[in-house]
Amino acid sequence: LRNTFDRYWTFAQGRMKGEPWEAFTPYELRHVGAFIRLQQPQRAYELLQWFRQFQRPEGWHHWAEVVWHDPKTPKFIGDMPHTWVGSDYLNSILSMFAYDHAETLVLFAGVPREWTDTQENFGIENLHTRFGTLTLSMHREGKTVTARVTGDAVPPEAGFIVRKPPRAAGEDVTIHTLPAEVSWAVE
Repeated sequence: LRNTFDRYWTFAQGRMKGEPWEAFTPYELRHVGAFIRLQQPQRAYELLQWFRQFQRPEGWHHWAEVVWHDPKTPKFIGDMPHTWVGSDYLNSILSMFAYDHAETLVLFAGVPREWTDTQENFGIENLHTRFGTLTLSMHREGKTVTARVTGDAVPPEAGFIVRKPPRAAGEDVTIHTLPAEVSWAVE
């Protein structure tokens, strides 16, 4: 499994670094969620950033079914916006904050270091899950990153897994009650 996604990452990096390519299908956005689940949030974020620059036409914030390197290529692009691609994008973004795993949820698994290297707050409000509604936020103050989890969700017996942010000392934390707040020291 890891070899498969490592091979894809090598291929994707080539395009990101300027190796020639003719076209791609934005269904590849599914790889963002896969990298998050493989605990490789930085890869997920870099891939997402690369894909975002190919939303066409400019300013419309969506992808066609096929994206050509040269936007003036007179070839098949499929329907626009392509809603399957849009749903892959939304699932990838949601996975950054929460995804189902076995009998629990994994929270903040896709947080990239670019987000925690700032002093800003970020999060998602009123996320509907099978356990209830969650509001998730994370912020950095000095050398501490704090995750806050609130809402009416009822954690399962196994609790919710809160992934530690990039460059944080310590381990992931399992929470069993809400509201919950977890802090880590960061570089």
